[in-house]
Amino acid sequence: MEKEINGHAYRFGKIDALTQFHLVRRLAPVLASVGLSLGKLQQVANAADLLGPAFEVLAKMTDEESNYIIFACLRSVHRKDGQGAGAGWVALVPTAQNVLAYQDIELPEMLQLTMWALRTNLEGFFKGLTDVTPSASS
Repeated sequence: MEKEINGHAYRFGKIDALTQFHLVRRLAPVLASVGLSLGKLQQVANAADLLGPAFEVLAKMTDEESNYIIFACLRSVHRKDGQGAGAGWVALVPTAQNVLAYQDIELPEMLQLTMWALRTNLEGFFKGLTDVTPSASS
């Protein structure tokens, strides 16, 4: 999957299954809090009320946990570098390093890239959950 963010083309690759498991495991408290909040969607007056519980869970994460999530996601992302025939795709995070290859990436862009990597890689997991959840008619 490719997406343009902040004027740059990015390609989102595959995260291996074991890393996907560890991402879901670390994100489970956040996902649960958002899930509970989404259940109250009709009663929510603004986005802060909806996301407040998720932000509380995120605030309690250690830097190590947060870095694991961000860098595990961003290792699957490549950015188009150059133009024309000389253009190539460069890894956003060089292997085994917790450093971004591009210093012009700021917080909003980093978070968007992380979310797109999660979406690209975990969409099937959440669909799979709904496939095994008993329906109301069962």
